[in-house]
Amino acid sequence: MPNPAGDVHRFAYNRFGPLVSAGAPYVLAYKVSIAPGSGATFKDISLGSDVPAGTAGITVTKDIFTGDWSGPGSVLLSTLTSIDGSTAGPLPVPAGITELFILDTVTYTSATAQFSSFTNTFTQTPKLVPEPSALLGLGLLGLGGLISKTRRRG
Repeated sequence: MPNPAGDVHRFAYNRFGPLVSAGAPYVLAYKVSIAPGSGATFKDISLGSDVPAGTAGITVTKDIFTGDWSGPGSVLLSTLTSIDGSTAGPLPVPAGITELFILDTVTYTSATAQFSSFTNTFTQTPKLVPEPSALLGLGLLGLGGLISKTRRRG
């Protein structure tokens, strides 16, 4: 049974080993798609990062595209930014989108900064499917109308 408020999916990246180059960006590129035929679409996106207290100097940005990362048909929807562990979003996604291309970039602005992880949250709007009891009620209403019409003719 789909969640009427929308399904929530999280993608978390935890660093493996130290990231040691202050100023050098670390980029993770990936595509997120909703299963074909599900009828769901993206609703909104959020970004959060985990930075240990007292180690400021980490910026995480999320560039959100449709139609690929670059080239013809590529559209930058928006950019979310998390600075020193802040949360960005939720950013509403235009209606009808089922595929997003993401570029997450981690940049150290201080040589003493530390970075633990970032988390992307994608919320889907489910396809609205009538409940079985509503369908049964509509079926009975239609059957009653057909019987009534048949009696009036007879």
